[in-house]
Amino acid sequence: MSRKRSDHAYLDVESYRIAQLFHELSLNWGERLAAAQHVARRYGVSAQRVLDLAAKVEPEPLWRL
Repeated sequence: MSRKRSDHAYLDVESYRIAQLFHELSLNWGERLAAAQHVARRYGVSAQRVLDLAAKVEPEPLWRL
């Protein structure tokens, strides 16, 4: 019997990295849109995609990354 998983239950490593970088930058910069645009340019995705991924992942402390 195979289990079905939801699409957002497990993110790939790059998506997780994008989300955590966004969380770290937005915490330091205090500006969510600027952080999303910066991460989007770096990874070649849209700023909306960055915000969507960040909404799926809880921020991790930097020392855990």
